[in-house]
Amino acid sequence: MVVDMTGAEAPEAKAPDAGAPEAKAPEAKAPEAGAPDTKAPEAKAPVAETSLLDSDDSEPEKTEEQKPAEKTEEEAGEDPVPEAYEFTAPEGLPLDEGLTAAFAEAAKGLKLGQKAAQKIVDVATQHAQKALDAQRKAEVDLISGWKNEITSDPNHKQLLADAKLARQHFGAENEGFMELTKQWVGNHPGVIKFLAKIGSQLREAGMDPGANPGQSGQGKTLGETWYPSLNKKK
Repeated sequence: MVVDMTGAEAPEAKAPDAGAPEAKAPEAKAPEAGAPDTKAPEAKAPVAETSLLDSDDSEPEKTEEQKPAEKTEEEAGEDPVPEAYEFTAPEGLPLDEGLTAAFAEAAKGLKLGQKAAQKIVDVATQHAQKALDAQRKAEVDLISGWKNEITSDPNHKQLLADAKLARQHFGAENEGFMELTKQWVGNHPGVIKFLAKIGSQLREAGMDPGANPGQSGQGKTLGETWYPSLNKKK
């Protein structure tokens, strides 16, 4: 018997009885054929992913090579401010001397070079040319409308013949009048009808050099034609 230091008696270990069954550890059996493998998968080391610091995301997208801004001719010193500007304009569109002088003074104050100032003049003359073209077109359309008004008259040939007769009779020696009626004024319906009325009276008075000898009214004086009431017998 074993005596504990505390004074208590420890239980005595007994040997197993001869007739008791012996406890055995379970034997590991091999898996039967066809049975699923129940072994746990082997643990694999995790695959190391690329860090953000090593990725390509930090590289900016490649774009076309940016060229430095080109310097203007003034900045490059290739278009200095001249002592005196010399401007040119398209043919048929002369520059106004007063406006040109005023612009030259303003350009010098802005320190514009000859080339830069000429570019502004070019834009201004283009604008003036467009305005002039529009004005000319309006005049052509106006005169065309006048002509159509006269030619649409069924008796326009006689109307024009009488108008020409009056113009020749009273304006042959007046160069200014003849020149005026050769231009756009000679196409105005009011002017043509006015001259035609006078020309018809000249024709009736027999003053038409192209009239036939037996034409009605032949032999009348101009006064008799213009003032028929004076010809009445008392």
